[in-house]
Amino acid sequence: MATQLEIISNSLALLGRAPITTLSDPDEITTAAIQAYNLLLPGVVSRNNWRFATRIDEIYKFQKTFTVVVGTVGTATGLNIEENQIRRVQLKTTGTLPSVSGTALQPGANYYAVRNTDDDDFRLYYSRDDAYNGVNVITYTDTGTGTHTIYKFANEESRWKAIYPLPSDFLKLIRVWPQTYQFEMYNEYTGLSDDEKTYAAYYYSPAEENYFTLEYTFLPAVDVFPIRFTEYFVYEIACYLALSNAQRPDFFGALEQKRQQAFAMAAASEAQNRPNFSQASFPVLDGRNVTLQYLPTSLD
Repeated sequence: MATQLEIISNSLALLGRAPITTLSDPDEITTAAIQAYNLLLPGVVSRNNWRFATRIDEIYKFQKTFTVVVGTVGTATGLNIEENQIRRVQLKTTGTLPSVSGTALQPGANYYAVRNTDDDDFRLYYSRDDAYNGVNVITYTDTGTGTHTIYKFANEESRWKAIYPLPSDFLKLIRVWPQTYQFEMYNEYTGLSDDEKTYAAYYYSPAEENYFTLEYTFLPAVDVFPIRFTEYFVYEIACYLALSNAQRPDFFGALEQKRQQAFAMAAASEAQNRPNFSQASFPVLDGRNVTLQYLPTSLD
């Protein structure tokens, strides 16, 4: 399969430039071609539902491992609750959740978390009013057993009841299962640490599913590009650079026509990735008396 070097070299050749053998120490036109490659590729991949750039994965409700110490503080690294922000949460465990005055916290019950000054530490409250007023903070008498998990939800007054982080390589949604119209996708950067900013897009849904199966577009490695897509992308870069770098002004029109043809051929080739089905029997036609051989010889 082609490499980035070969794609850029062929794009430059379409503009009347000499082929290149390395991307190191590029001249001005090669630098422009490299930048065009990086700029255009995500959009070009997202322009069509290419099979080679489609991935199927499961997305789960936002969750983090939750630990406590005896006292009032719980810890969940990366929970990303803003300081003084109140967030509805639920807990589950592989063992027993920490006890509060002799009564264990309940899996699936609503609690309200408020972050402390430390990014990872927060306090839990029984109600939103308690959290808002900073009273009746939950105090743990033990740490519980097993591994605890905390889920971050939208609050009750919000129409969104659950949050599902998208895959870090997500570019475009194709379809989701179970099918639902009750979702939206947003970008939420506030409160994310540097190592989590690739998960900045969130999938919100009022549904109660613990996870969804997501079919989405991602950016694959260049060595898996199908040959028809590679041919098309060569023309995409050449057209992008043609108006400013071609030796003749009519280059763009000729290249644009070829680009459109290459895209159509690449898309048609992708559409053939499902096995062909040959219908050997035609029950409707087979059941009809199309030869008239069974009609009576006389109408008397």
